Amino acid sequence: MYLSPLPVQQFTDNNGALLVGGQLFLYQAGTTTPQAAYTDSTGNTPLPNPVILNSRGEVAPSATGTSCGLWLNPTLAYKIVLAPANDTNPPTNPFWTVDQVVSPQAAILAALAAYEATLAGVPIGSMVSYGGASAPTGWLLCYGQAVSRTTYALLFAVLGTAYGSGNGTSTFNLPDKRGRASIGADNMGGSAANRVTSAVSGVNATAIGNGGGSQLSQADTISASSTALSVVSDPGHSHVILLNGNGGGSPSGQITSISGASVTPGATQSATTGITVSTSVTTTATSSLTGASQNMPPVQVDNIIIYAGA
Repeated sequence: MYLSPLPVQQFTDNNGALLVGGQLFLYQAGTTTPQAAYTDSTGNTPLPNPVILNSRGEVAPSATGTSCGLWLNPTLAYKIVLAPANDTNPPTNPFWTVDQVVSPQAAILAALAAYEATLAGVPIGSMVSYGGASAPTGWLLCYGQAVSRTTYALLFAVLGTAYGSGNGTSTFNLPDKRGRASIGADNMGGSAANRVTSAVSGVNATAIGNGGGSQLSQADTISASSTALSVVSDPGHSHVILLNGNGGGSPSGQITSISGASVTPGATQSATTGITVSTSVTTTATSSLTGASQNMPPVQVDNIIIYAGA
C-alpha cells in the first residue's frame, strides 16, 4: 500500500477553519462507486467511506477516533471528494474533487504494460481462439470467473464490470465464452445498425457483455386447413315417342296424320335415375416446433483467452 500523500491528513474549509466532522469520499476514478482506503500500509483495516474527519479535521477511523494515515491501493486509481458534514453521497456541494489519483508505482506499471502490449502487438483485453488446454503467461481463460481487481488492475481498467461485478468490491468477472460465439456490438461506432435487436432476437446487442440465444430452434406452430364439397344430381329427362306406319298393316315409318285426325308426337313422363353423387373432402396440416430441434451450424471447439498484460 502507498500513502497519499502524507502520514496524517488534515483538512480545512474554504475559510481555512478546521473541517471538523467533514466528509472525505473515496471513489473509483471517474465514478461514484466507493473504493476502499486503509488506516495503514498493511491494508488490513479499511477506513469508513466516507471518512468522517475528527475534532482536529484529520483522517481517523471514526469522528472521535485517533488520527491515522490515509493509505490507498497502489494498483487502483481513485477519485477523492472533500465535502461538508451535511452533504449527500455523492456530494452535491463539495469543497473540492481530485480525480485520477494514482500511485507512482501504478503509473509505472501501467506504462510498462502498455509498452509490452505494443511490442506484442496485442492490446490488453484482446480475446482470441487458442488451441492449448491452459492459458499462456499474461493470458486468462474466459469462463466467466471472478478475478482480483488488484492483481489484474490493468485488465479491470479496460473491462470494468461489463461482464460482471464479481463481489462488488475487490473482484470482477471475465467474459464467459463457454459454448458462445461473438458478434460485433450493433451500435459500434455510436450508431445502431439494427441487425441484431432485442425485439426480434431477444439479445440486446448494444451493450458489451450482453448475451443470449440458444442452440435449440424457437418454438413455433404452423397449421392449414381446406374443405371441398362437390354434389352431382340427375335433373331428370323425357323422350319423344314417334309413331311410324306405312298405310295398313304393321306401322312402318313416321305417322304424322290419320284420316279425320291429326297425329302429334308424344313424350314420356319425366323421370330420374335416382342416382346422386356427393363428395366432401377436408384437409388439415399442422406443424409444431417445440424447441427440441437443433439450430447449430458446423463448428470447431477452441479455448478463448483474454490478454491481461504480461
